[in-house]
Amino acid sequence: YFVRLRNLIGSIHYWEPKLSIVVYDIGLSKKQLAEISTWKRVELVKFDFEKYPPFVSLLWNFAWKVCVIQNALEKHPTILWLDSGVELRHPLVGVRHFLEKDGFFGTTMEQRRHITGRTTLQQTFDYMKQYGLGELENYDERKIKIGPFCSGYAMGFDRNRVQSILDYTVQCANDENCISPSGSNPDNHNFDQSAFTISVYAHGLSYACEHENIVADTGNWFLPTIDETRCNHIELAARRWRSFRPYTKYIEKYESSEKLRPEFMNINNNNAEATVVERRVRFGDNSE
Repeated sequence: YFVRLRNLIGSIHYWEPKLSIVVYDIGLSKKQLAEISTWKRVELVKFDFEKYPPFVSLLWNFAWKVCVIQNALEKHPTILWLDSGVELRHPLVGVRHFLEKDGFFGTTMEQRRHITGRTTLQQTFDYMKQYGLGELENYDERKIKIGPFCSGYAMGFDRNRVQSILDYTVQCANDENCISPSGSNPDNHNFDQSAFTISVYAHGLSYACEHENIVADTGNWFLPTIDETRCNHIELAARRWRSFRPYTKYIEKYESSEKLRPEFMNINNNNAEATVVERRVRFGDNSE
């Protein structure tokens, strides 16, 4: 995942040089931390698993991702979450437009071919209704089940307008029976994506995940221009594991003579072997 992160950071530095970036550390090695410390406009936040139920530290159930997003929104009023396998291919003009319009930005990306009810266990629906989600005017379980997933790869939130979407999802993420019911696996359940999708639909914002015109899915994931410095209509693309990461070379770095920044000093590296890394991007002016 770290090689993907390099490509993402380089793409942000190239296409959105004024954005402030936060990398959430859920198990980076000392070598990786040292490398990140050289990247400009990048802040590191070590995620504190001890504040959450023990099952949240099981990375496969993605409960941690919901909790990381909650943590980010507590600190910043507007955020854009991006998985490490995503890359920017254009200034985020459309993303900003939809986020300002709806208070939420999402995409179906590859998930358009996946129907929510087909890969979400019934227990998750039942638990989220118990939290009160079923009382919302737009909650219609039948419609949710036949609709496409809102992908977890790219999500934007305006805290003052859509906090409720996250609140219900956080309740699910902190309940193992909801986020990862007995018998759940990647073939029959989508964990954080299942919970987020149910909440987004219940809040009447399912249309806010329909942005294939600016986000490349698996069917048109590359849509290349003559080189990575040219752009077309695609703003975000899911490169994921696919090799050739063209934006790594655009990472802006501090000179080697500059001292490490304070936020990178004295970091606990108990989870040094885990290299999964996620990040979110805050919209707004940057000051280094």
